[in-house]
Amino acid sequence: MRDALARPLGTIEVMNGQTSYKLNVRKPNELLELLLDTFPNDTLMSFEGELASKLTPAHLYSDREQGLLVRNTSTPKQDFWVFRINKETKDYLKKDFFNRIGLRTNVLHVLSMLDNRILFCSYDSFDEDSVLLTQTSSITDDFVRRLMEKQIVREFEKIKTVPNKG
Repeated sequence: MRDALARPLGTIEVMNGQTSYKLNVRKPNELLELLLDTFPNDTLMSFEGELASKLTPAHLYSDREQGLLVRNTSTPKQDFWVFRINKETKDYLKKDFFNRIGLRTNVLHVLSMLDNRILFCSYDSFDEDSVLLTQTSSITDDFVRRLMEKQIVREFEKIKTVPNKG
């Protein structure tokens, strides 16, 4: 089993100098629902884990890696599903997928990307040291404080990722 901190440190390199929030998530379903409502259409969101045994996906965009949305588990090989966010996929994910799939039990990793920029990443089934949310015009200190008020997250830390020097 790999160290839970190994992947977020790699992600910090991918996030390359961006301001992010490290989140300790209490309610992953509610967090992802709010992010779906906040992220622009055409955002890609990937899920990796034991998925196919739970349901057959509707509105699947791809079962292959897309840009920065890559597999994070090599053995055993996990299902990898990517959805392109639009009205139909938002409805499907919020009303069906999240309720049936078991985000903490069957999903190991969740990533969101827009314009070759990681907006959100969760590793190791929403491990408290493995969830990052990138600051954008919509994802602000106030947005994250509202997550606290709604008890969706237990706590957060604002961090500045280190730019690559290469």
